Amino acid sequence: MEELQSTEVLDREILEDARRKAFKILKNADDTVKVNAQSWKKKSDEAIAGIERRYAARKRRSTQEIMARLPLDKRRAKAERIEAFLLLSAENWYKKQPREQIIGLLKTEMKSRLEEAPGSLSESCRLVYAGLDKAEAEAVIAGALGGTSIPKGLSLEKAQVSSLPALTLDSPVVKIRVSIEMILDSILHEKREELVGALLGPEALTAPSEGEEPS
Repeated sequence: MEELQSTEVLDREILEDARRKAFKILKNADDTVKVNAQSWKKKSDEAIAGIERRYAARKRRSTQEIMARLPLDKRRAKAERIEAFLLLSAENWYKKQPREQIIGLLKTEMKSRLEEAPGSLSESCRLVYAGLDKAEAEAVIAGALGGTSIPKGLSLEKAQVSSLPALTLDSPVVKIRVSIEMILDSILHEKREELVGALLGPEALTAPSEGEEPS
């Protein structure tokens, strides 16, 4: 009987010791989890703060770049609107001109080009024209040469597509091309400031100041 009681006491002591060890292990594990949780929270907070700092810095840089580029963008937008207005004005001017005036411009331009390249006309020359009929193309060449007829042996060929009148004289010596588009481009290039001032007023010649909205 005493042996049985001794065994029961020993079992209780063993169980109690096991419970104490298990409690200690669990408590250590719980402490470790809490420490790790705090550590991860600290790391997460630091990572979030770092992201927020980088985002704020990037936002500042983007704002600075936009503000620095804004005056240039305004000038570019203003220049593009002026260019579009000039092209539209040139197109409207062309549409109002009598056909004789258009032919006259081409004659003058062709004459100037031929004078720069004397002897370029020969029997093997070919004249390609567009935006004109054959009689008008012949009139341009004849007028440029100061006569009423084209040189013998000059062949004429009509191009398929062209928005504005144009002629190309193709010879063994040189290729000469004249067109209303080139004439208008030359006028716009040489008289740009004068045209802008006349069409839009002197203020259109000045760049917009910082903070000013382009008109």
